[in-house]
Amino acid sequence: MRPIRKTRRIIMLHEKNRIKLAVPNKGRLKDPVVELLKSAGYSFRVRERMLYASCSNAELTIIFLRADDIPLLVSSGAVHIGITGQDLVLEKRAKVKEILPLELGKCRLCVAVSEGFAWKSPASLSGKRIATS
Repeated sequence: MRPIRKTRRIIMLHEKNRIKLAVPNKGRLKDPVVELLKSAGYSFRVRERMLYASCSNAELTIIFLRADDIPLLVSSGAVHIGITGQDLVLEKRAKVKEILPLELGKCRLCVAVSEGFAWKSPASLSGKRIATS
């Protein structure tokens, strides 16, 4: 796991009286989350490789972070709120409270096996090496 101390220190120093919202900096969630926030009336600009954006019409700073860092940064208090995948919250075992399922990032699980493999159910994979991405 990557250390998050440096990220946390930068976040803590930035604009102490504003709500800090962590959102993914790339991936399938970034664009839908940005659009959701803009459609909710928050005014901010996003540019390539931006680390944060300050809303001009609310006491809100949007911080762009790796999606898998967000659960731990919310849990540690470095940011007030975060939007990320529920799978990452569960994987990191972060002690956070889900307040609103947004249903933005649907994922698909595909199981691929070699031709001739006797597939009947997930139990057919018991004892096999499984690769993920």
